[in-house]
Amino acid sequence: PAKAHLLQLPFIKQLKIYSFIEKHKNSKAAEDFVNEALLLMKKDNALQWDRFAELFDGIESDPFFLLKKCDTLIGIRPGDYIDLYNFTIQPATVVALTHRGFTNQPIEMGNSVTTNMDYYSLEITTKPDFDGDGQPDNFTQIANYFRNNFIDFAWGSVDGFTFSCPNPFAQTDTIHWAFSPYDDTADRNKWQSNTPLNTVFKIDASANNSSNNAFSDKGAVVVSQYTPQCCWIFSTIKTPWSGAQPFSGNRQFGTFTKPNGNIVIYTKAVDMATTSGLVKVVGGIFKECDDTIYDDISTATWRNLIKKFKQRVENFNGSVFIDPNALPYVRVDAKVTYEFLKSLTPVNFVPCH
Repeated sequence: PAKAHLLQLPFIKQLKIYSFIEKHKNSKAAEDFVNEALLLMKKDNALQWDRFAELFDGIESDPFFLLKKCDTLIGIRPGDYIDLYNFTIQPATVVALTHRGFTNQPIEMGNSVTTNMDYYSLEITTKPDFDGDGQPDNFTQIANYFRNNFIDFAWGSVDGFTFSCPNPFAQTDTIHWAFSPYDDTADRNKWQSNTPLNTVFKIDASANNSSNNAFSDKGAVVVSQYTPQCCWIFSTIKTPWSGAQPFSGNRQFGTFTKPNGNIVIYTKAVDMATTSGLVKVVGGIFKECDDTIYDDISTATWRNLIKKFKQRVENFNGSVFIDPNALPYVRVDAKVTYEFLKSLTPVNFVPCH
């Protein structure tokens, strides 16, 4: 179908496309890209081949060329996220999940119009004394305390949360969420051990008003990578209890030391909302409001985690700094990118939200 459509294009456009393929030495990547572009152009004649060619060439030279403006917005390089985006769970984790009747839910399963990159952190300016020995804790002690008490920081609620999807019963409500070991014995023990890889957590969600529980989407994640005294990764999975996770992708939690000697606790992710059921139906009617709900709840969750850990540090005679000027996330809208492909003039970036 793509080749047939190529022959229907004006001669000058055909020459441009053949020239593009020749320029890229008839590579399979270039030919596949042309086929996809032609199929899209067949469905929407407002799409411009020149913009497709610019997109391919730009990404080939710099995978993040569309995100140039995000550097100054978020304060961290989009390139930092390439490993998280490409991260896949290891075969041993796949086997462990299969034995429990669970399956992986990679980022490709996301169905929102936006892809989320975020970063939430705090900097410890005065080290706490978590163990109560009268001495400030060292890096290892702080990193271990954060992981061992993660569940304490990962639950929360928001009063007066406003749902972006229209709701005649309760547009504003109190929402709740909590992480807990999927198996209260086996997963809890594994998480508290020195080898927490393959620990599974379930994520429960609810709202005070029963009508809003239709938007409460349970989830589950597996510890798919663990590096002592550094970081771990949660990858989204499907389980009989949770069904599909509300997000698809990978989230990393970790600790590092800045050049000034201060310790930073952070979480960052690359993921996409994965809406289903009633939420997906309502969102389809009301212009992706379902994506907005999920993103807003995600933002509340990780801001809450940072806030709770800040309080804990201060309760143990430490102090922290949270940069008030750093934006916590960047979201790139696929629909915006699609519209830019209709532009009659060159486009070299997609605006970040």
